[in-house]
Amino acid sequence: MIEGKSVDCNTNNPIADVQISTNQSGWGFSNGQLVWDKDYITTAQSDASGLFKLSYKVGDSADIKARKEGYITAEQFESPATGIV
Repeated sequence: MIEGKSVDCNTNNPIADVQISTNQSGWGFSNGQLVWDKDYITTAQSDASGLFKLSYKVGDSADIKARKEGYITAEQFESPATGIV
């Protein structure tokens, strides 16, 4: 699980309703066949205080994206139990 807070980089104020997501690949089944590149997409949304928790399914780390209209999409590579801003 990764926990974090979405904030405006200019004001440091929290940003609510930010879509936080991971798109990971790993072993899985696709069309009944075992494949390496199975996509695992996990999403969460920040609350009114900008806080979010995201549990992902594959591996020890994740590529995190934060999106909200009116802001530049942020992307960061993180490990579990890491607090990110």
